Amino acid sequence: MNTSDFIHHTTALARIASTSDNAHYLRQAVDFVADFVSARANVTIERFESNGKPSLLMYRGATRPEKFDLLLNGHVDVVSANPEAFEPYEKDGRLYGRGVLDMKGTVIVLASVFCELVNEVPYAFGLQIVPDEETGGVDGTIYQIEQGVRTEMALIGEYANHRNTIYNAARGLCWAEIAFKGKTSHGGHPWNGSNAIVRASDFVSALLERYPIPTEETWTTTATIASITTPNDTYNKVPDYAVVKVDFRFPVEDKAFTNEESVRALIAEIDPEAELLSIASSGPAIHVEETNLYAEKLAKAIKEVTGETPQFKGRPGGSDGRHFALANMNALEFGLYGHNSHSPNEYVEIASFEEYYTVMRKFLRSL
Repeated sequence: MNTSDFIHHTTALARIASTSDNAHYLRQAVDFVADFVSARANVTIERFESNGKPSLLMYRGATRPEKFDLLLNGHVDVVSANPEAFEPYEKDGRLYGRGVLDMKGTVIVLASVFCELVNEVPYAFGLQIVPDEETGGVDGTIYQIEQGVRTEMALIGEYANHRNTIYNAARGLCWAEIAFKGKTSHGGHPWNGSNAIVRASDFVSALLERYPIPTEETWTTTATIASITTPNDTYNKVPDYAVVKVDFRFPVEDKAFTNEESVRALIAEIDPEAELLSIASSGPAIHVEETNLYAEKLAKAIKEVTGETPQFKGRPGGSDGRHFALANMNALEFGLYGHNSHSPNEYVEIASFEEYYTVMRKFLRSL
């Protein structure tokens, strides 16, 4: 395939508004990739479904390998956008549109190299397509892992903001729901009560003092306050209950997020009376050594194709790689490059299609 082919198929896939709230389009996007692969390679396409969300696992032969040597992973779900964002267009060497970078363009390239090489390479090689990376991965990557899918290395096709970047580390994730109790009273007599929202706000202030909001990309722990809510719906009442939702992202060095007990200890240190209601989602920080065989081979392929030494970086956000890490499997991230994921002017650099395709072919053949 060439650049025009990649643009054509990426545009077709990106026109499918496969947001998490639209089961029909999610299924259509997954089926698009299944049809793309089945038209180009004689492989097994194993289908999974969890909570109405379908996913795929593709490999040669009739029997799934007990453990893949390399598993390519891509997602076809996207975050919501205005309808016009689902009509990709080219401008100044870029392809604009929702999902072209994150990560339907990469999915098309991964599917292409998979079809070309799956029956050529001597090792256990697979392609995994999931429908819910943007919402936590429970019904895609996590579900397949629960069904016994294993790999020595997962190569996640997440995008890069710069050329020749391999993400060999990623911050962990912890979505915590924390409750605060007070004492209700008449709003005109606040001295008779204890305001739970104020307690929640004091907790937030203390938390952000510990983890200040950064003004640029960081590799430190961050705490994003997602919401402060209360069941109180009247003006003249001191609320006696409030809930704070926090999105924690943390590097492997921060031991406060080792397990649920350590998270409880962190919360109690700030407010001993606060209650951890739940951890809605969690995943460990990831780190793969640059000397890892797959990392070395990928870096070598990049340098041979581009003439430049690639950079290894840590990704501030999370991906489905954390689910592989939680199951003691390695994960690297390498994809197309562009900017503005999740924004109205999301784009992928068109030049990266063939470059990425060439690197991946060289990498896969070198293993």
